[in-house]
Amino acid sequence: MWKPASPIVIGGRALTDREAWWHEFKEELHDQCSGEVDSDWLSEICHAIYPLALTVDPRQMAQITYVVLMFEPAEFVELQHAARAQALRLKSSGPWRSRCPGPWRQRW
Repeated sequence: MWKPASPIVIGGRALTDREAWWHEFKEELHDQCSGEVDSDWLSEICHAIYPLALTVDPRQMAQITYVVLMFEPAEFVELQHAARAQALRLKSSGPWRSRCPGPWRQRW
């Protein structure tokens, strides 16, 4: 079971290991979501994840959870986003192409 490096004290009371895990997980996921997260939703996620990850660092687990929850398969991404990504690739590869000799053919 995960244990904090030092006791986490809130309101003059040291949290149990379970409470500390929940506290750290919620804090990290809240930060990952830029503070725009429903507290009930956050509690439900924590409640669902905890039994599966009680030995894992809660902040690391929150980061993984965030990535999974925010993942969008490429086929569902809006065309406008794809166009911006293509423009960014062209912009970032432009200086490299100008330094390298050879016929360049755009593939996209």
